[in-house]
Amino acid sequence: MGASNTTRVPGPRAPPRFRALGWGWVIWELASASGARSRDRLRPVPRRDVLIIIGLAVAVGLVGAGVTAYVQSHQSCTVGYYGTDLEISAVGWHANDLCHELLDAAGTDAYTLDQPDPSATLMCRDTVRGTEMTVRDKGALKLYGTAGCKVVEERRAKEGP
Repeated sequence: MGASNTTRVPGPRAPPRFRALGWGWVIWELASASGARSRDRLRPVPRRDVLIIIGLAVAVGLVGAGVTAYVQSHQSCTVGYYGTDLEISAVGWHANDLCHELLDAAGTDAYTLDQPDPSATLMCRDTVRGTEMTVRDKGALKLYGTAGCKVVEERRAKEGP
Protein backbone atom coordinates (compact mmCIF):
# COMPACT_ATOMS: atom_id res chain seq x y z
CA MET A 1 0.00 0.00 0.00
CA GLY A 2 0.94 3.66 -0.16
CA ALA A 3 2.91 5.72 2.31
CA SER A 4 1.10 7.00 5.34
CA ASN A 5 0.32 10.70 5.22
CA THR A 6 1.13 11.74 8.83
CA THR A 7 1.95 15.22 9.99
CA ARG A 8 4.52 15.71 12.72
CA VAL A 9 3.26 18.03 15.43
CA PRO A 10 6.08 19.99 17.10
CA GLY A 11 6.36 19.75 20.88
CA PRO A 12 5.87 22.70 23.22
CA ARG A 13 8.45 25.47 23.01
CA ALA A 14 10.72 25.99 25.96
CA PRO A 15 10.42 29.39 27.66
CA PRO A 16 13.07 32.03 26.88
CA ARG A 17 16.17 31.77 29.06
CA PHE A 18 18.51 34.59 29.98
CA ARG A 19 22.21 34.24 30.72
CA ALA A 20 24.99 36.77 30.99
CA LEU A 21 28.14 36.37 28.91
CA GLY A 22 30.69 38.97 29.90
CA TRP A 23 30.13 42.57 30.97
CA GLY A 24 27.64 44.47 28.86
CA TRP A 25 26.12 41.57 26.92
CA VAL A 26 22.90 39.80 27.76
CA ILE A 27 21.99 36.86 25.60
CA TRP A 28 18.40 35.90 24.93
CA GLU A 29 18.39 32.37 23.78
CA LEU A 30 15.25 30.75 22.45
CA ALA A 31 15.39 27.00 22.61
CA SER A 32 13.83 25.13 19.75
CA ALA A 33 11.16 22.50 20.27
CA SER A 34 13.82 19.79 20.43
CA GLY A 35 15.89 21.80 22.88
CA ALA A 36 18.81 22.14 20.47
CA ARG A 37 20.68 25.43 20.62
CA SER A 38 21.57 27.33 17.52
CA ARG A 39 23.98 30.25 17.18
CA ASP A 40 21.47 31.83 14.78
CA ARG A 41 19.01 32.36 17.64
CA LEU A 42 21.41 34.31 19.87
CA ARG A 43 20.75 38.02 20.00
CA PRO A 44 23.20 40.27 21.89
CA VAL A 45 21.94 43.38 23.66
CA PRO A 46 24.42 46.30 23.53
CA ARG A 47 26.03 47.47 26.75
CA ARG A 48 24.43 50.92 26.37
CA ASP A 49 20.92 49.42 26.39
CA VAL A 50 21.69 47.34 29.49
CA LEU A 51 22.97 50.45 31.29
CA ILE A 52 19.86 52.42 30.25
CA ILE A 53 17.59 49.68 31.62
CA ILE A 54 19.53 49.54 34.90
CA GLY A 55 19.47 53.36 35.15
CA LEU A 56 15.71 53.47 34.59
CA ALA A 57 15.14 50.79 37.22
CA VAL A 58 17.23 52.74 39.76
CA ALA A 59 15.41 55.99 38.90
CA VAL A 60 11.98 54.38 39.34
CA GLY A 61 13.11 52.96 42.69
CA LEU A 62 14.36 56.34 43.90
CA VAL A 63 11.19 58.14 42.83
CA GLY A 64 9.08 55.48 44.56
CA ALA A 65 11.10 55.80 47.76
CA GLY A 66 10.80 59.60 47.65
CA VAL A 67 7.03 59.51 47.18
CA THR A 68 6.69 57.01 50.03
CA ALA A 69 8.81 59.18 52.33
CA TYR A 70 6.79 62.28 51.46
CA VAL A 71 3.46 60.56 52.09
CA GLN A 72 4.66 59.02 55.35
CA SER A 73 6.03 62.31 56.67
CA HIS A 74 2.76 64.13 55.91
CA GLN A 75 0.41 61.71 57.65
CA SER A 76 -1.90 63.32 60.15
CA CYS A 77 -4.74 62.42 62.47
CA THR A 78 -6.76 64.04 65.24
CA VAL A 79 -8.31 62.43 68.30
CA GLY A 80 -11.23 64.02 70.12
CA TYR A 81 -12.72 63.07 73.50
CA TYR A 82 -16.47 62.77 74.13
CA GLY A 83 -17.91 65.33 76.55
CA THR A 84 -14.96 67.69 76.13
CA ASP A 85 -13.63 70.16 73.63
CA LEU A 86 -10.19 68.53 73.73
CA GLU A 87 -8.39 67.57 70.50
CA ILE A 88 -4.95 66.02 70.15
CA SER A 89 -3.46 66.09 66.65
CA ALA A 90 -0.39 64.31 65.32
CA VAL A 91 1.49 65.10 62.10
CA GLY A 92 4.48 63.07 60.89
CA TRP A 93 5.94 59.60 60.42
CA HIS A 94 4.24 57.96 63.41
CA ALA A 95 1.00 59.96 63.43
CA ASN A 96 -1.31 56.98 62.91
CA ASP A 97 0.51 54.88 65.51
CA LEU A 98 0.31 57.64 68.12
CA CYS A 99 -3.38 58.26 67.44
CA HIS A 100 -4.13 54.54 67.76
CA GLU A 101 -2.29 54.52 71.10
CA LEU A 102 -4.41 57.47 72.30
CA LEU A 103 -7.61 55.77 71.12
CA ASP A 104 -6.67 52.47 72.79
CA ALA A 105 -5.79 54.22 76.06
CA ALA A 106 -9.09 56.15 76.14
CA GLY A 107 -11.27 53.20 75.16
CA THR A 108 -14.77 54.29 74.18
CA ASP A 109 -14.23 57.88 75.39
CA ALA A 110 -12.29 58.91 72.26
CA TYR A 111 -13.02 59.22 68.55
CA THR A 112 -11.18 60.36 65.44
CA LEU A 113 -11.79 63.69 63.70
CA ASP A 114 -11.24 64.54 60.06
CA GLN A 115 -9.28 67.66 60.95
CA PRO A 116 -8.56 69.79 64.02
CA ASP A 117 -10.73 72.78 64.87
CA PRO A 118 -8.63 75.88 64.12
CA SER A 119 -10.76 78.03 66.45
CA ALA A 120 -9.69 75.99 69.50
CA THR A 121 -6.98 77.39 71.78
CA LEU A 122 -3.52 75.95 71.23
CA MET A 123 -2.46 74.52 74.58
CA CYS A 124 0.89 72.93 73.73
CA ARG A 125 2.94 71.44 70.93
CA ASP A 126 5.65 68.79 71.35
CA THR A 127 7.54 66.22 69.29
CA VAL A 128 7.10 62.53 70.07
CA ARG A 129 9.05 59.94 68.02
CA GLY A 130 9.69 62.55 65.33
CA THR A 131 5.98 63.35 65.07
CA GLU A 132 4.59 66.74 66.04
CA MET A 133 1.69 66.49 68.50
CA THR A 134 -0.59 69.44 69.15
CA VAL A 135 -3.16 69.80 71.95
CA ARG A 136 -6.12 72.17 71.48
CA ASP A 137 -8.98 72.91 73.84
CA LYS A 138 -12.10 75.08 73.42
CA GLY A 139 -13.36 74.59 76.98
CA ALA A 140 -13.79 77.54 79.33
CA LEU A 141 -11.28 76.44 81.98
CA LYS A 142 -8.92 74.50 79.65
CA LEU A 143 -8.60 71.72 82.25
CA TYR A 144 -8.75 68.95 79.67
CA GLY A 145 -6.18 70.77 77.53
CA THR A 146 -3.77 70.90 80.46
CA ALA A 147 -4.29 67.17 81.06
CA GLY A 148 -3.76 66.49 77.35
CA CYS A 149 -0.44 68.35 77.48
CA LYS A 150 0.65 66.14 80.36
CA VAL A 151 -0.21 63.04 78.31
CA VAL A 152 1.91 64.29 75.41
CA GLU A 153 4.76 65.18 77.81
CA GLU A 154 4.64 61.68 79.31
CA ARG A 155 4.83 60.11 75.84
CA ARG A 156 7.88 62.23 75.04
CA ALA A 157 9.48 61.29 78.38
CA LYS A 158 8.98 57.57 77.61
CA GLU A 159 10.84 58.06 74.34
CA GLY A 160 14.03 59.10 76.17
CA PRO A 161 16.62 61.73 75.27
